[in-house]
Amino acid sequence: MLEKILLSADISTMTNLVGRWTVKRVHGIDTIYSTNLGSAIKFNLSHSEFFKIDCFNNGNYFSNPQELAIRVDGQLWTRFRVNELIYLPLNNQPHQIEVMFAGNSDFDEIWTGKQGLAIKQFVFSDNAQISPLVAKHQITFVGDSITAGRWVTGKNASMDDSPYQNFVGICSDILHADATYIAYSAAGLFRHGLGGVPTTDQYLTQLDSETEFTLNAENLVVINIGTNDSIHTNQEFKDKLINFYDLLQSNLSSAKLIFIIPFNQAFESVFHEVFDDEPVILVETHEWDVSTTDQVHPNLRGSKNAGTHLANLIQTTVF
Repeated sequence: MLEKILLSADISTMTNLVGRWTVKRVHGIDTIYSTNLGSAIKFNLSHSEFFKIDCFNNGNYFSNPQELAIRVDGQLWTRFRVNELIYLPLNNQPHQIEVMFAGNSDFDEIWTGKQGLAIKQFVFSDNAQISPLVAKHQITFVGDSITAGRWVTGKNASMDDSPYQNFVGICSDILHADATYIAYSAAGLFRHGLGGVPTTDQYLTQLDSETEFTLNAENLVVINIGTNDSIHTNQEFKDKLINFYDLLQSNLSSAKLIFIIPFNQAFESVFHEVFDDEPVILVETHEWDVSTTDQVHPNLRGSKNAGTHLANLIQTTVF
């Protein structure tokens, strides 16, 4: 059977790379590469009887493999481990396809070890027609493991991550928006993230230690930080928060900024001190009923509540 194969350069030009992607050479091959859960590839597809993805099994050898999720025509997501066959049967009709980096391990050395998601190629029927699928709105979300979608459905590495079901995924679906996730486990303004990730001010504009990422200055930017810095005093966090706000303004002078008070209400008073008189939207969350998996990470119900509240706020104040 003849096949149409898209390598990294083809994927870059023929699809919509949503979020933080780059072309990176991994194991001697140019790959479509990301270190962020929630990074997605979206495209229109017709005249293909199947869709296959070839990835490297690129995570930490001693942990659960990374996972992808695929959604067709806005229906339910289907998950695949990257160490298994990723194959989706289709018909020849037009479809809207979304592929998302859905799970990885905190032990993956994503910052200096090139252990992010590495896609080698997409494969379709020979006559397949592919074009980018672009949403009306684009939103950038900055945060930690809560924003990334960790532990939404349980406490197992990779398999219980769900960036399409966390508050970011829910909000983006309601708004029909493309979401850029800039978020890593355990990270904060003081605290370094897992997998070698630095503090938020550093990973804001870096995909990893060797790859810069330019923020889209026209995007709406939603920031959810503070949960991982709670051991510090209010004054210490206030100083860091002001510096981070200055960094955002220097990189995103024309963007609309929304700061979400952490779901556990960490530094609530500090957020008000810093932002009550600034041209940002400060979002109260204490009435959102955000239930959790582990007292920190929102579970499915908590994620749905938070994502719905946030989407409603954005609809009434921004879009």
